[in-house]
Amino acid sequence: MKIGRSVAITRRQFFSGMLGAGALAAGASVALPGCQKKDSTTELIEAVATHAPNARVYYLDVSKDQIVASADAAEAEAGDYLRERASFDLPLGCLLYQNSEDFALVVRSRAGMSDVEETGGAASASGGAGSGSGGSGGSDANAGGRDSASGSDGGSNSSFGSEASSGTGGSSGSSPLVSLSLLNLQDGSLSSLLDNALGAAEDFVIYDARANNEILIWVECHLTSGEWRVHAAPLLAGKRGTAALLDEGGLLYEPPMLCVCAQSAYWTVMPNPDGSASFEDSLLKRARLTGTGADASVGEPEQVYVSHGRMITNPQSSDGVLTFVPRVDVSAVFYQLTALHDDTGEIDEVAILPPALRVSDAVFGPSGFSFQIELGYDYAKGLSRYGTYEQMPDGRYFFANKTPSSPTASVGGCLYLKSTKNIIGFDVANNRFFVVGTPKDCVEYGDILAGSGAHQTLVTYTTITNKISADKSTTRVRVLEPVTL
Repeated sequence: MKIGRSVAITRRQFFSGMLGAGALAAGASVALPGCQKKDSTTELIEAVATHAPNARVYYLDVSKDQIVASADAAEAEAGDYLRERASFDLPLGCLLYQNSEDFALVVRSRAGMSDVEETGGAASASGGAGSGSGGSGGSDANAGGRDSASGSDGGSNSSFGSEASSGTGGSSGSSPLVSLSLLNLQDGSLSSLLDNALGAAEDFVIYDARANNEILIWVECHLTSGEWRVHAAPLLAGKRGTAALLDEGGLLYEPPMLCVCAQSAYWTVMPNPDGSASFEDSLLKRARLTGTGADASVGEPEQVYVSHGRMITNPQSSDGVLTFVPRVDVSAVFYQLTALHDDTGEIDEVAILPPALRVSDAVFGPSGFSFQIELGYDYAKGLSRYGTYEQMPDGRYFFANKTPSSPTASVGGCLYLKSTKNIIGFDVANNRFFVVGTPKDCVEYGDILAGSGAHQTLVTYTTITNKISADKSTTRVRVLEPVTL
């Protein structure tokens, strides 16, 4: 059986809440059906091999003897591992997504928009360096109408940044719910990418987004009808090029989950479990950049993977590898951690999870898969407890029994995860852990990891409350770099 427990709210759920959808409820667990037939390991591996003939495929039959528990680690000082390179203050109500070493995507809610110029400028520096311790699966999902975004986004692909920050239509006095900018992680400068949804005149708002140095992808949702549209655009030196409409759907399909990896933008198309298309397949799609520099444009959308059953977790990227978690193509419910190499389009590695075991996040990092489990599964042997697991080079699995709330990050040979309040670092090789201190006057939930997977720096953000004047509260971004030992 599964042991039920409360689950932390994810950033995507928080994003939905900003638009009035509310956070998704953390539901009680459901026991593994007693009538479910357990497929043999051979059958499972053969089923995966039909979709990934060149991949390394294995079943995660992890014994308790293979677990290396964080509870046995010795505590160290964070200053031995990290130092603060820079920190910047952004308006209140920002979310950050780091998918490159140079920039982080800033998603700004209406509350903070009046505090920073929409045409760019710099975030305020908050101090010098300090110690780091402080579906198209049916008629409802268009397989890809190709369209240059209307209004101010017209023109040639060489027009990077010239009107690229504007959305379409709407009255001049209207206030957008959400806007997108890029934060330069070197100097703190902000470059506006999108001040409003391209479909603002039709009552669409920006719902979710991801970006790296080269490509931006975002979803716009209609405020009342449930319609959604997926757009992408090339990026050059922090400026947005011409947008392309990649996909669209309605209430029968959920707003897609997004990811960027190298020069590709990925999105999911999954049926609404409560709609009439609930038994349709779930799809992973992508669009890649064509051309280079000022001539870059977003190519045609393509279908990457078909899951006969719902996929779980938001896709994540690390070092040119995309991680996603579809269903294994068998009658029983099994999920597979899947690592796809963006450059070749080939699946490199697949780890099949025990029956009905669900992960909340997963990313393929330097030592293999790292994944989070939000519930207890007493039949899963070494994977029976909730927390974070990471494959180790010697075949063992590192385990941290911390409440998972986001994917892990790997920086300077250490694994970082977000606990209830603090970010915890683990020097797995030397069996040590340390607590990354939070800034003064930050909110109770503390720092949030902006990135996942392998990075050269650790980027965090939190809300700093001004106890004298609430309207002066800010979003504090910190860039932490490894200490050279």
